[in-house]
Amino acid sequence: MQHQVGVIGGFDSEFADLSPGGMVIRHLVCDAAEADAVEFDFLRDEEIYKLGWRCRARPQHRILSEAPAERAAE
Repeated sequence: MQHQVGVIGGFDSEFADLSPGGMVIRHLVCDAAEADAVEFDFLRDEEIYKLGWRCRARPQHRILSEAPAERAAE
């Protein structure tokens, strides 16, 4: 697999000092590396917790589209 992604998670703030999210991310990144992934995508936005895990920033683009309006009956 060449590309793996991370997902948005959550945890009880009582355990914040233990950094459970960091531990999960570390395991996910290690698993991706063992699977010969060349990229790990954290998906969406640049939250602060992601900054320490990246080697470079990549521009993000958002494309919004609307469904075409219904054609009036002829």
